[in-house]
Amino acid sequence: INTIDGTESTAGSTAPTTIFSAPLNSTAYSFATDQTLEWATNLFPENQTVTTIFTRFAIPGTLTDHIIFELGNVNGFGGVNGGLVQGILRNDNDGDNTNFWSGIGDGGSADTFFLGTRVTQNAATTMVSTYNTTTNPDAVRVTADGTNLPQSGQLNKNTTHDIRRANKSYLGARNNGASAPLNGHVSDFIIITRLLNDGESARLSKALL
Repeated sequence: INTIDGTESTAGSTAPTTIFSAPLNSTAYSFATDQTLEWATNLFPENQTVTTIFTRFAIPGTLTDHIIFELGNVNGFGGVNGGLVQGILRNDNDGDNTNFWSGIGDGGSADTFFLGTRVTQNAATTMVSTYNTTTNPDAVRVTADGTNLPQSGQLNKNTTHDIRRANKSYLGARNNGASAPLNGHVSDFIIITRLLNDGESARLSKALL
């Protein structure tokens, strides 16, 4: 992963390793437990209300709960007003199978999140998450492998917060790396400070699959 433009990441508690990933068929970072990349505060521009996050990843091992990216604190994205998360999570409404997951934190009871559609183990996967805090309710959309996924999760909540700037952001796990580790490979990670529409998200995730 090379920083083309924007803020360079630093190693978290332990740096991920660089490998050739068989499922991604490319060089990638391999994140194990306690391995993260992090960004200091103010990763997002001031007064930012929308963003798009794209990741190309694979989970070779058993699917459980895996955080790809999170802007939050020790309690996660939901612990701060305007936190963000992208990952995959076991869904008790889908027989505890692991589903695509993205959310906006409220620091209270108004967390907004998408949770739906199963993830395939040990397969190259592209995921585009869009976050919009200006709408009522907040809007979270997810596109995977070129397909806009059907709406599911808790999408009826509204916050009055911009995307949080005063907390660190992490790639590969929550906070210090011990909670919900990715335990997988990432070859591409992009943050876009505008909202892609469904057509743009589908084309991006399909093109980079």
